[in-house]
Amino acid sequence: MMRALTSVSDNPIIIWDPNDNEREILTSGSFHGEYFGKAFDFLAIGMTELANISERRIERLLNPNLSKLPAFLTT
Repeated sequence: MMRALTSVSDNPIIIWDPNDNEREILTSGSFHGEYFGKAFDFLAIGMTELANISERRIERLLNPNLSKLPAFLTT
């Protein structure tokens, strides 16, 4: 992860004034976001699976047709 944070993959911008013959080189230091994008995609997949499991368990608990308990756990 640290390697991705410290890496650069941009093209530098070279500003050159022909009258003064001075050059200035600017880099934005932006990193490539693919590594973070993949990690967050996998995190989203995992969170979706957990939410799906939780929703099914709550449905089985609160639905009297599935659990033999009173509706919404109240009498």
